[in-house]
Amino acid sequence: MASLKGSSLVEVLIAMVILLTVFAVGMLIFANLTSSSPNSTRKTIAQQMQQLQADWTVEESFDALTTITVDSVEYQIQEEEVVGFADLRKVTIYARPIYADNIIDSLAAYHLFKQQ
Repeated sequence: MASLKGSSLVEVLIAMVILLTVFAVGMLIFANLTSSSPNSTRKTIAQQMQQLQADWTVEESFDALTTITVDSVEYQIQEEEVVGFADLRKVTIYARPIYADNIIDSLAAYHLFKQQ
């Protein structure tokens, strides 16, 4: 009678562990690539700028020109008076990476200034 050749259970388990390890490493690499994509970064920067603008209008404790660094992005906040309107201020926020001088995104908003 002919004997059948095959893999033992231990060999199959070792092959499965190796295969699952390769898949796990691949998933980690994929997750890192998608989380650091430019689209995701732009959304994060836009959310941070909106939060800074909201903080500015609530607290009004910043100087006329303020620089804040969050997550390797430098946000420059400028407040200007609007000509002809004493109680209206224009707040402009510029986002640029700390390692370069180019502007990634900007946000401009007008808000009423409470004079005391």
